[in-house]
Order: sequence, then C-alpha cells, then structure tokens
Amino acid sequence: MTSQRDHGYGRGLVLLAVVTALAVLGCGDDDAADSTTTTTPGQAPVTSTDADPLDGEEFVSQSVSGHELVADTAVTLAFSGGDLRASAGCNSMTGAYTLVGDELSIPGELATTLMGCEQALAEQDAWLAGWLTGGLVWSLQDSELRLDGGEVSMVLTAEPADGGGADDLLGTWELETVIDGGTASSVPAGVAAPTLEISETAISVFTGCNSGSATAQLGPEAIMVESLGLTEMACEEAAMDLEATVVGVLTAEVPYGVEGDELTLGDGSPALVWRRA
Repeated sequence: MTSQRDHGYGRGLVLLAVVTALAVLGCGDDDAADSTTTTTPGQAPVTSTDADPLDGEEFVSQSVSGHELVADTAVTLAFSGGDLRASAGCNSMTGAYTLVGDELSIPGELATTLMGCEQALAEQDAWLAGWLTGGLVWSLQDSELRLDGGEVSMVLTAEPADGGGADDLLGTWELETVIDGGTASSVPAGVAAPTLEISETAISVFTGCNSGSATAQLGPEAIMVESLGLTEMACEEAAMDLEATVVGVLTAEVPYGVEGDELTLGDGSPALVWRRA
C-alpha cells in the first residue's frame, strides 16, 4: 500500500512539472511577441510588418525652434520608397532613410544638386544636410510631422495633393545634376547641357551629343517611354558618357518627381535633375 501511494505522488509531481513548463513557455512566447512591437509617439504602436507611415508624403515646415531659417524660405521633405528628398530654398538633397521606433536615421551622405545659390541659402543647405544626417526623433500626429535633433525642433505639415500630376511635366527642361547613389555631378565642362521637351504624347531630347524623340505615356508617378531613337553623331568622350546616362534613364518606365521648377527622373541609380527652361 505504501509503495502504491508513493508512485501516485510521483506521477502528480511529473504532471505538475509539465504544466509548469508549458506555462513558462507560454509566457516566453508572449515576451517574444511583445519584443517585435515599438511605440511611435503620436500614433498607434508600429510593428515590423507595418507600412512606413511617411512613405508617399510631402511635408513643409511651419515652425522651427533652435535655428532661424532664411527669410521667406521653408524646408520641404518628401518621402518615397525609402528615400528622402529635402530642400530649403536652393538645392535638393536625396538619400535613403530608416525608421526604427521613434528614430529617423539617414545612414549615408545626402547627394545634392549643384545649383549656385546666394551665400545665405548655401549655408542653409549645409545646415539642413548636417541636421538631417545627425539623427532625429520623429512623431506623426494626423498630418503634422515633428522632428527633434540636437537643440532644434521642426514642425511640418503634409502638403495636400495639388492635382497637377502629369500636367506638371509639360514643357522644356534643362539637365542640371546627375545623381548616382550618394554622388552628385553637374554637366561636364565643355559639354552642352542636355534638354528635354515633354508633351502629352511624346518626348524630345538632346543628350549633350545627339538628338532624338520617343512616344510617351504620362502617368501620375512615371513616364512610359517607348522606342527612343537618336541621331548617331560621334562626340567627345565626356559627351558620349553623359549621353549614355541620359538614355539609360529615359528607358521604359521612368519614375519622376516634380517640385516647383525642378524635375527628377529616375530612382537615384542614377537620377537626372532638370530645371525648367
């Protein structure tokens, strides 16, 4: 009898141990699930599977504390496909960005256009590039984006869609800057600046060497270029290299962005920045 009671007691201990182990494992799973969730100020928690809430948005500064902007200028930030485009009254800057919790980081340098600016605007460009790449804390509440970095806080609001779309493309443009990854370069010395004329159904291009045209379909985010044909004149090496870059971008589906009198074609590897002629 004593032996039977001992065996039953042993089975009870085994059962208790199994239940306890399962409970511990269950708690461990909850902790693992919690570790994939981060809280973003001003909005619901963001998990690793959530879409980027800034993607596709463009913001314009409404107030800046800790730094004084040049009179009658504002900071514009546009987020698209993991890339940030920024401007503050003169040149445009582009670079990849990441969001981790409430931190906005730009891991590399910003590529910038090379348009000549007044001294004050050039200094403002340099300040903005340094501030953006120095690491920021972000929060989004409705259409208001707040960025904090160092001693500076900036409040920006989302720009409403203006409905311009493809109509903003129409006209003649002159190439200003070629951006390839993190490198920006201007048209080589001695090479005529390429030009691009866009109509509702076609494009005409001068590459810096040869000229040509193609049929085109203008969409809200991209231009579909079909069968670009060019003359076949031989040019100096710098002009031929530039032509290869221009033609390489103006092939098939060409993503674009228009900001004021500036047109960007391509996804950054490379991208062509044009100024309205």
